[in-house]
Amino acid sequence: MVDKHLAKIIKPLKGAQVDENSFSEALQPRHVALSLVGEPVMYPKMGEFLRVIHTPPYSMSTFLVTNGQHPEELANLPQVTQLYISIDASNAEELKKIDRPLFKDYWERLLASLKAAAEKKEKQRKVARLTILKDVNDEDISGYAKLIHLMQADFIEVKGATFAGWNRDTTGLTMDNCPYFDDIIRFAQKLQYDFGGEYTLSAVHEHSCSALLVRQGLERAVWIDFDEFNKYIADHYNGEESTLMSVPFTEYSLPAPEWARPTSSSLGMDPQHTRVTELTVEQLEAREQANVAI
Repeated sequence: MVDKHLAKIIKPLKGAQVDENSFSEALQPRHVALSLVGEPVMYPKMGEFLRVIHTPPYSMSTFLVTNGQHPEELANLPQVTQLYISIDASNAEELKKIDRPLFKDYWERLLASLKAAAEKKEKQRKVARLTILKDVNDEDISGYAKLIHLMQADFIEVKGATFAGWNRDTTGLTMDNCPYFDDIIRFAQKLQYDFGGEYTLSAVHEHSCSALLVRQGLERAVWIDFDEFNKYIADHYNGEESTLMSVPFTEYSLPAPEWARPTSSSLGMDPQHTRVTELTVEQLEAREQANVAI
């Protein structure tokens, strides 16, 4: 499976202007994103799949994103490296407009999923993912805070929506609904203020238009030590029968590097990498304003 993916997707990029080290790393994938297409927790063999991915010869980390519509399956989900629940709106009315859910009890399902995630406590890294659409779902800060509190999220990822060729007639959305980085920073700061110190802005990623808030006490657990995770998950499959590992996730966590912190002038750009981009005058000004705001 992995070899076929590499042959089809990665190897043709060798002739492009790519960093040689990054290209070599891409030929030895270490991480799997279980998201984007479909609902991963519905997959009946997810437990078996996770075991294969987490153990040799693959020993990969897993990042699973759910839209919070299947609380029972989420409650029974085995250990993943990091679990995300997408909270796309702060109230039932907005969620219906944005997500166009399939279930009539979609709001109740989301609330139940948030509670199911909270029950996993310190054994599972949990992220509340907020994808912001400018002038659509970016006003009700307190509403988001209540949902995040229900989930007992360890981290809050605030990210700007990326334009994906929306049909304006069916979605009502345009490029104008894609926020700039400074919009995301302002939203994150408002959220931090609403929580009154329970969460703090601890990392930023300007080039993906995102910011990360961290729950109090976890400031030194922002990064993941993947080698340590692989060691613990291997021990887990060798001896434990429970769905979650016995150790708290802080045992395989690290502080964020200086360049990822909101006080850094790099705004999340790894100094080992070079960013190539073409920005408009407006975008350059927005970037400068975001730097000043932080």
